[in-house]
Amino acid sequence: SSRFADLLNRVRAPSYTTINIGGRSAFRVGDNPATLRVQVQNITDVFAWSVSQTASFSPIDQRRFVVSLTTDF
Repeated sequence: SSRFADLLNRVRAPSYTTINIGGRSAFRVGDNPATLRVQVQNITDVFAWSVSQTASFSPIDQRRFVVSLTTDF
């Protein structure tokens, strides 16, 4: 639902929904375990405002792709 966006509760920011999806795969690099993670955040590329507790506004992140590879050695 919408939320108040100012300290005096006079302005409302509309609600929004984002969809995130991700996956991971574990494998080995030589003798070391490794994990590959892939994420897509805000798949539908929704534009909305994030409101902080101090009533400052900032746009939410646009669609983004995140890939990470971790390993133990």
